[in-house]
Amino acid sequence: SNQLATTNVELQSAAGSAGGSGNVDIDAAVSWSANTTLTLSASNDVNVDADITATGDTAGLVINPNTANGTEAASGGGFFNLPSGAAIPLSGVTPSLTIAHTPYSVINSAPALQSIATGNLSGHYALGSALDLSSIPNFTPIGTATSFTGTFDGLGHNVSTLTINRSADYVGLFGMVGLTRLGQNAGLL
Repeated sequence: SNQLATTNVELQSAAGSAGGSGNVDIDAAVSWSANTTLTLSASNDVNVDADITATGDTAGLVINPNTANGTEAASGGGFFNLPSGAAIPLSGVTPSLTIAHTPYSVINSAPALQSIATGNLSGHYALGSALDLSSIPNFTPIGTATSFTGTFDGLGHNVSTLTINRSADYVGLFGMVGLTRLGQNAGLL
């Protein structure tokens, strides 16, 4: 956290000759308010077991599991894991997020979440904070006539006060979802 106040930081992990797992494990909270980026690169898994909070307007987080670094090859099976109870708030004006070498659009407002329904249904999205949808009295489900085939990661955040007044099919935060895409780490209250 202290280093991120003034500079970008990259943590790398490899299994190496000692036979370790090659994981990056975040077991204590990390937070910063500067416009810097934390990069977590592991030849195997990136496990975030405690909150990572970035509040700088353009603060960034890069999570690269299953990534070659140094002389270590990628494991071929590494994942990003965020167990229940941990969250990743990215609450700046235009924060950046990359997971597994894929850039994500960070959503921090109810209108931004609603705009996915009429926007890029194959994009990559993540919640940067918990969202209260009470300002949208009739939410249009994401994916109605066309399936949502993108990726949605809640980063440990909840969406609350969802109201949908619709007599047609495909009712829910996500109305129709393609089978090959991922939605994870979000709650609906």
